[in-house]
This record gives sequence, structure tokens and C-alpha cells, in this order.
Amino acid sequence: MLLALALACASPFLEPPAAPRRTLNVAVILSGASYGPAGPRLAPGTFRNFSLDVNPVGVVLNDTNPRSLIVRLCDVLSSLRIHGVVFEDDTRSEAVAQILDFISAQTSVPIIGVNGGSAIVLTPKVTPPEEKGSTFLQLGSSTEQQLQVIFEVLEEYDWTAFAVVTTLLPGYEDFVDYVEVLTDSSFIGWEHRGVVTLNLTDDPEGARTRRQLREVTAQIRLLYCSRDEAEAVFRAARDAGLTGPGYIWFVVGTNLGGSEQLPEHVPAGLFAVLSAGWRDDLQHRVHNGVAIVAKGAEALLRDYGFIPEFNNDCRAPNVTQINDNLHRYFMNITWGQKDFSFNEDGYLVNPSLVVISLNKERNWEV
Repeated sequence: MLLALALACASPFLEPPAAPRRTLNVAVILSGASYGPAGPRLAPGTFRNFSLDVNPVGVVLNDTNPRSLIVRLCDVLSSLRIHGVVFEDDTRSEAVAQILDFISAQTSVPIIGVNGGSAIVLTPKVTPPEEKGSTFLQLGSSTEQQLQVIFEVLEEYDWTAFAVVTTLLPGYEDFVDYVEVLTDSSFIGWEHRGVVTLNLTDDPEGARTRRQLREVTAQIRLLYCSRDEAEAVFRAARDAGLTGPGYIWFVVGTNLGGSEQLPEHVPAGLFAVLSAGWRDDLQHRVHNGVAIVAKGAEALLRDYGFIPEFNNDCRAPNVTQINDNLHRYFMNITWGQKDFSFNEDGYLVNPSLVVISLNKERNWEV
């Protein structure tokens, strides 16, 4: 009997024990006072369809001051064994995106900005040599992508006469160039009535701003500015009589679209371009972000046979050897029948976008 058992145990037809599944730890970080202390509830079992054991780790940061945010993020990464970060904030400040880009470069940890300031795409992205290797990815759309949708709307409604209004927000020159490229390469008879560039810093009373806004006569205006600057621009436009019925403003770069907190003097006709999932709840947004990290990790695992240990100390030199190549693992991602493929600049290649407008009750609608 013992001999039979020994022979059976030695049989070449018995399956070897399954290799233990690798664990992927993904920090889900919510930054802002509007998030509850518990954070998102994502059980590991939510991600059973992956070859890795995905373990979401929820973290809530209440202090959104840029300096404090850097310190707290670095503390989180150094105290936990993290392979990726999903980040959302309620600040709607582009400074958050710049901070996350820097931290990803310092650590090589992939970071997904899913909403708020972390998803504001700043283009063109000029990465300093010391930040080479950042894998900061954003579920947002670029200025050029938004303008393409806006011009489709202008064409559909035969709104061919327009003017461009910008502040000195970084990227404004590229915004102007994108508009010229789209109009010059089109067979549509666009009537570009000029560019108004506003310098708000030395015009506290808004007198010069009002005068400049009156210099162009177009009722359709494409505005590029920051969220904070939008208040001053719209106040001056109202005083100049340019925000009532008959005037239409398309905003790019302001991150106002979909927001419940609006400037006091918004135009009657205000439009913005947002992701088709702009009404998705927090759970859904975070779920997508974690899945993107897991998809990229699976692709990395197929190439290397292991998940690298990143440099989770922001204060130490980045010694990760494969950091320059991580972007390519996120360039062909599909999840939930949606395309989440990113380009080398870290934003979606084919975002699904919609145009939303502000109704009389100051609510956004498609």
C-alpha cells in the first residue's frame, strides 16, 4: 500500500501546485475636504478578472495645500508597498497635476488622475530632464481635442464667425495656434474676428479688460483661462454687455464644466467639453482608475515576469531601471468596453467627449 502511494505521488501526470498569485497594491487617494474620512469602498474581490490579486488601499488627504500635498503623498508612498496610485481631488487646480507628474518621475510609480485638478491636461507637456520617466496618466482631454469638438458644434449650427479670448495662462499661445490650424485646414468659410489676450494681473478694476472685450464684435467667443481667472473675465464681460442672450461662450482650460461652484457672473450661453462619463459617481471613476493600473501591470508582468519594486521614497534618487518604458504598457488598454489607451504625453488618445451647456437654473446638461 505504501509503495502504491509513493508511486502515485511520483506520477508525472499529477499537476504541480499552482504558483501563488502576485499581489498588486494600488493606493486610492482622495484629496480634499469634500471626501468623507472612510474613503472609497473597493473590496479586492471587485477585481477578480485579473491575473493579479488587486488590493486597493484607500487614503483620504484633507489638506490640499501644494506643499502639504507633496509631503503627505511622499509619506503615503514611503509607508506602503505601492505599485500604482489612483488620485482624485476636489480642488480643480492644475497645480495638482504638476505635483503628481513630479512625484511619478521621482518614484516611477504609475499615477492615474481620474478627476478634478489631477485630470487637467496641460499641453504641450514640457518635461524637464529631471522628470523624465514620469508615468502620470490623466483621464482628461487636451486643449486640441476639446477644440476639435467645439468646431464640430460651430459647423453644425453654422456659427462660423467667432473670436478668441485668452489670458496669459500657460498654453495660451498653443491654444491660439490650434484654432488657426483647425480653421486654415478646413473648407468651411470660418470668419476669425481676432484674438484678445488679457493681462489680468495689472488690471484690478477691469477697465482695460472691458475695453479689450468690446474691441471684437463676434457673438461667439472661445475662452482659454484658468478657473480663478474666469471670475474676472466674466465680470468684465457682463459689465461690457457681452454675457446676455445672443452671446455664446465656449470655455477651454477653466475646468468649470460640470462644476456646481460657478463664478457669479457666468454668461447666459456657456458651453464646455467634458468626458462622456462626466456624471459617473466616485465609485465608478475610482474603479476605472484601479483597473487601468491593473491592466498596465499585467502587460508589464508578461514582459518582465515580475512586478518591479518602485522607488517609493520621494526624497531618494530614482534608481528604477525600466522607468523610461512604462508608458508603452498603458498605450493599448480596454476596460468595460471602453478605450483607455494613453499617448506618450499621458492623456487619452481617443476620449469620448460631449458638449454640455448651462441652463437657466445654472445646472449643466448635455
